[in-house]
Amino acid sequence: VTASLAGFTPPAPWAGSGIDSDPYRLFFNGTTDSLSVESVLGSNTKMMFNTWINPANVALKGKIILGNGGGGGNGFVLQQSQSVAGKMELAVGKKTYREVILSDAPVGYWRMNDTNTTAVDATGTGSHHGTYSNTYTQSVAGALPDENDNAASFNQGQVEVPYDVANFDVGTGDYSVEEWVKTSYSAAVQCIFLKDIDLSVSGGNGILVYITPTGEIRTWSGAGQNFVGLQIINNGVWHHIVVTRVSGLVSIYVDGVLDLSAGGFNSTTNVGTPHFRFGGDNTWPGYKFVGSLDEVAFYNYALSPGQVHAHYDAGGGIFYPNNILSWQPSAFWRFNEKAGSTLFDLSP
Repeated sequence: VTASLAGFTPPAPWAGSGIDSDPYRLFFNGTTDSLSVESVLGSNTKMMFNTWINPANVALKGKIILGNGGGGGNGFVLQQSQSVAGKMELAVGKKTYREVILSDAPVGYWRMNDTNTTAVDATGTGSHHGTYSNTYTQSVAGALPDENDNAASFNQGQVEVPYDVANFDVGTGDYSVEEWVKTSYSAAVQCIFLKDIDLSVSGGNGILVYITPTGEIRTWSGAGQNFVGLQIINNGVWHHIVVTRVSGLVSIYVDGVLDLSAGGFNSTTNVGTPHFRFGGDNTWPGYKFVGSLDEVAFYNYALSPGQVHAHYDAGGGIFYPNNILSWQPSAFWRFNEKAGSTLFDLSP
């Protein structure tokens, strides 16, 4: 069997002399290097694979060792585990969006496909179920095109989850907020996530994620610390939104790609009674949400850019930058900045 190599530098990267103590071997860089035998195997449905491997970093997740490129319920991939460092993982077929999210261990995950007043927490712990209130509509079309998915729409409604100090109170630590959002509203600010904040008390601080009237994501994290992203999302289509904080650096991701980051976000001091809400905040009339929410998740750590990208892709997202970034460009400029003189490089 003759295999083809791609991406290697130098072009002939073989090492070893072929004896027991010094076998022939290849070193893969983990990004662009690959070995392909697909043109030889053709449509064969049976195969056996046998090799020795020596991972350069056992802590890395999702690094593919062998796969046949299948998807949509077909094919397989053998890889370093996506969920447990140092383990191997054999994935057959395509993982559902739910499986991808749960493999990254959120402390709360609300699929928004409920049919009564309880917003069920899909993590299976049973301790973070929320309650719908005020004006909302259930069983509307959801964000995931490849799954039988429903969502909830709001018009000054909300979901409130009982505050769990042990899992929700991250203090100055890391966190991630994740939601699929669809709205065309532009008359006022729209709150899509609120934690550790009592907006009825003057000076309330914590974590607040909302949409500006002009359609950008704005995040508020601590005593007046806030900044506004660049991408416009109030255009009536579904968008995947993630906000993370790691070591004081807050990042906004839109549709799997970094939108903007800012540092110095370290405080989540509670003022008044802390809350955990999404879909609006009816205690503060100017912060209602008019639109649909789906697949809401909260993590007490910061998702990596790769995890954010994988979550968006698992949702069936088709976004031009993801296709470009998959080729590991040295630089990638989209020229879609709204203001200022900075041209952002989205390359890895």
